[in-house]
Amino acid sequence: MFLKDIDEVGTPDLDMIESKNLDKILQYRANLREQLLRRFRNEYLGQLKMQLPKLKSREIMLDEIVLIGSDNKKRCDWPLARVIELLPGKDGRTRLVRLKTQSGVLLRPIQRLYPLEVVDHQQIVEGKLPPVMPIKHDNCLEDTKSSLVKVQQDEKRLSRYGRVIKVPDRLMF
Repeated sequence: MFLKDIDEVGTPDLDMIESKNLDKILQYRANLREQLLRRFRNEYLGQLKMQLPKLKSREIMLDEIVLIGSDNKKRCDWPLARVIELLPGKDGRTRLVRLKTQSGVLLRPIQRLYPLEVVDHQQIVEGKLPPVMPIKHDNCLEDTKSSLVKVQQDEKRLSRYGRVIKVPDRLMF
């Protein structure tokens, strides 16, 4: 008769609130991760320069992140992998590489691998980076000056049909 239900006036159940918020936070982080991965693949990997096989910039090293090339997929869809082991050929040069990808471990020839432009910080500190070929800049200005002088001296240039080529006045300095 005199017993009444006590209305809850205090704080609501924190477990229910936290689980809803945690689900939203988890979903937001997963969405953010997917967007970053998509943006990385589209913007960065799409802009990487394809190197010719004859002009390798540097050797692939252990624990380096590389792209695994494939003829069946676009470059933006190539999988990323970490180099686990370098396997030399009969001549002692690295011919085959063991890679760890998201889906497992693979063996791939070194011709199908494309190293990213990113270099590990520890390799810089320890000095393990391969030497970079220096570029000579000493004669650049002299070469351009000498070529301008030669062009000005050869005022009477002939076309392949024997006509004299006149340089327009607006192009003269």
